[in-house]
Amino acid sequence: MKHNLNKLMLLLIVFFVTISCQKQKEEFIDDENIEVYSFMPGFSIYKTKNNYFNYYAFRPRKKGTFAPYFTIESAGIKVENGDTIYTSRYHLKNGYVLAPNFSEDAVFTDITFAELVRVEASNNKIDYDSLLYNRIIDKDPFIKFYKTTSPTVNRVFKLKEINQLIVEDKLDEVFKKIK
Repeated sequence: MKHNLNKLMLLLIVFFVTISCQKQKEEFIDDENIEVYSFMPGFSIYKTKNNYFNYYAFRPRKKGTFAPYFTIESAGIKVENGDTIYTSRYHLKNGYVLAPNFSEDAVFTDITFAELVRVEASNNKIDYDSLLYNRIIDKDPFIKFYKTTSPTVNRVFKLKEINQLIVEDKLDEVFKKIK
């Protein structure tokens, strides 16, 4: 009887530890009261194959000309408490991300925002061709991609509204589905 009681206790402990770990793994989403504007330049909502949230992305073109989404001078890059963050991307539910003026042909690099700040601070000028093109880690990162379109979507959204559309699987009813 005592042996069975020990087994039961062990099973209960394993069960509660498993439940506790699952609760800790809940996804992080940004403050749902944040407002985003769909007017020019608009925003995109996307889901990628891997988590590239803290990595630099750009829109490749021929060497010598490329379209960066942000530079060190952009208001979106901040250094707070020693952390370098890009403040214009938002975590949404189910692994989606919202970013301003993002294009479906963007590629991601293995360059963090912190590294980009360090490189610019040390060199004053970044040779984007050698830095970025050699560091591309995903040329086709998007699983899903939606864009705001004018004039159908010309308003202010709270992240909460967009998260609700994600949960209800209705993003394509409000935004233009690209992929």
